[in-house]
Amino acid sequence: MAPTPIVFVTDDDRLRDEVTGAFPSDFALHLVKDSREATDLMRSIRPALVIAEIRTGSAGAVGLARDMSQDPKLANTPMLMLLERPQDEWLARVAGARLIRTRPVAIERLVQDVRSLTSAKTAS
Repeated sequence: MAPTPIVFVTDDDRLRDEVTGAFPSDFALHLVKDSREATDLMRSIRPALVIAEIRTGSAGAVGLARDMSQDPKLANTPMLMLLERPQDEWLARVAGARLIRTRPVAIERLVQDVRSLTSAKTAS
């Protein structure tokens, strides 16, 4: 079976280094630095999940969520949004994040969340 494609949007080099190699081989993790790059990639690979930081690149996760909701091919792709502060949770919910975590998040917890969200998507 082919690995499940996941798009991870972050411009944080330390976080990129942390997740590189940390995800199990049943996931194909695609790291991008901003929402424009993510949108272009998502149109070609159709990921099972997007993980995005709220403040990434030019439009951030909120702008990316808005763009995804307007694209019929991406509208049903779940997003796990990473926040820098808990006060932004309402913004993430309004944007349509399926799951929200405040950083720092243990990589093991992130992998559990990804498994949960991707299995829910494939079951529906």
